[in-house]
Amino acid sequence: MEIPILEFITLYVLRIAVAIAVIVIGRFIAGRARDFTKKFLDRPEVDEALSNSFESILVRLVYYGILILVTIFALASLGVPVSAMLSVSAAALVIVAVALLESLANFAAAVIFLIYQPFRLGEEIETLGKRGVVKEMQLFSTVIRQSDRSLANLPNGDMQKDGIINYIRLGISRVDLAFTLKYESDVDKAR
Repeated sequence: MEIPILEFITLYVLRIAVAIAVIVIGRFIAGRARDFTKKFLDRPEVDEALSNSFESILVRLVYYGILILVTIFALASLGVPVSAMLSVSAAALVIVAVALLESLANFAAAVIFLIYQPFRLGEEIETLGKRGVVKEMQLFSTVIRQSDRSLANLPNGDMQKDGIINYIRLGISRVDLAFTLKYESDVDKAR
């Protein structure tokens, strides 16, 4: 039995209209979610924990993540099988994950740093044989300014493995100074 041409055209015009509506509404929602994320990240307690580049990446992830979901819904409304799209997406994700294994370890460490906050921007830390003030926490690395004013860009995954010493968090800094005195010196006077 053949479907009349008018019904066929009507069905696909309707599907195309639904797909376009999904895309338009999805872009609106993605824009609102991006604005909400920006406002959330601009709060003082969040803003001091994250660098500007990390905030920018998070905002883009929210925006484009929603757009990807909207695209999947739009394609599904056109009749493309969702299971096929998810299978292709999962296969692509696995290939990218294997290719970027070290980067994923650095990204995972960045997420852990954000959750547990072993350091914040402006705090003095020591890790991987480097000591300095945290200037920026990026998606895969952390930038610290060392005492000689040089910048060290350290991978987050290696920092997590090596451990981090935070000199500022407790509000107490200690300096050990060693002095050599002659035996005949007056100790009280030296103190």
